Amino acid sequence: MNTGNTDNSKRKNAGTILILFVLLVIVSSIYCASLIQTPSFSQSADGSSSSMASSQTFTINNQTTTYYLKPTQFEGDGFENGPPIMKTILPEGRASFQILRSINRTYEATVRYQINTRDGNNVGGLETTMYTNTQLGVPYFKNTIISGPFTTSVGTNGSALVLNVKAR
Repeated sequence: MNTGNTDNSKRKNAGTILILFVLLVIVSSIYCASLIQTPSFSQSADGSSSSMASSQTFTINNQTTTYYLKPTQFEGDGFENGPPIMKTILPEGRASFQILRSINRTYEATVRYQINTRDGNNVGGLETTMYTNTQLGVPYFKNTIISGPFTTSVGTNGSALVLNVKAR
C-alpha cells in the first residue's frame, strides 16, 4: 500500500512541476514579446520601399520674446513618420521636423503657422516648405512667406537647417 501513495505523490509532484513549467513559458513569452521589436519596412505613397531613405532635420526657431507660433496646417509627403502632432512654438522655442531624403526622389513638407500674441490675437503668419532633393544635394526651405512685423533668416545648427523667425 505504501508504494501506491509514493506513486501518487510522484505523479502529483510531476504534474505540479509540469504546470509550473508551462506557466513559466507562457509568462516569459508574453514578457519577452513586449521587449522584442520586429523590424518594419515602410512604404512611400507611390508604393516604393523607403527603407533606403534617410532624413534631414529642419528646425523652425521662434526668436521672438512675446509671440507664439500656432500651427494651422502640416501637409506633404516628406514627413518621416507622417505629419507630426501640431504643437505651438513658444517664444524663444523651436520645433524640429524630420524630412525624408532618398536617392532620385524629391520630398516636400509644408507647415503653416499663425503668429499670435500672448492674448491669442493674430498678428501675422508663417508658411514654408521644407524641401529635399538628393540630385541637387542641398536641402532647403522654399516659398517662405511671412506676414506681420516679422522677418526670417536661414542658418544651420550642425546638420540641421534652421529657419529663424524674428520680430522687426
